[in-house]
Amino acid sequence: MFPVLTTLIAAALMIAPIAEAAGGALQPTTGWQTPPEEVMEVLHAPQLPRVWTAPTGEYLLLADPVTYPPLAELAAPMHVLAGMRVDPLVNNIHGRHGATSPRLVKVEGGAETPLPLPKDAEVHRVSWTADGQRFALTVRHADHMGLWVGSIEGDLSKSESPPAEAGGFYCTVSTGSRLNLFTDREIVAIG
Repeated sequence: MFPVLTTLIAAALMIAPIAEAAGGALQPTTGWQTPPEEVMEVLHAPQLPRVWTAPTGEYLLLADPVTYPPLAELAAPMHVLAGMRVDPLVNNIHGRHGATSPRLVKVEGGAETPLPLPKDAEVHRVSWTADGQRFALTVRHADHMGLWVGSIEGDLSKSESPPAEAGGFYCTVSTGSRLNLFTDREIVAIG
């Protein structure tokens, strides 16, 4: 109890000189405040993309990170299970965001190929096959998690695996030129 009291007294002593400098009293806030334009420019400056490198080093998969999710989404209902916050709508970690606008970049020459994901989709995880020719994307949609499979040619298709009853918590693991999907119940070969 005494550490809390000590902290409160220290905070009050630090605020007193600030209040004096501001004209003797702190100004009450009235509603939502926006920072100065210069601060907003820094906060909304373009971020470096997330990068997933093919095992061969010939290709990169880049995507733009989601930096400021909507407040309504952060305030949405969640379940607390074993210390984790789970979003019941998509059956994934609450508040975790991926990246948008995925694209393949050939390292030699820098040729860029956009990948055709739906607009609201966010890439959460990328797994490459060992030969670097194919990849699997774990993608968050507005109402579910999904799996997409693509190749370095720019092909991308939604996989019907895992089935809805797999639970949604899964990861992809690559072996050789095949992609295997590990669910909480089974291992499924997806290509």
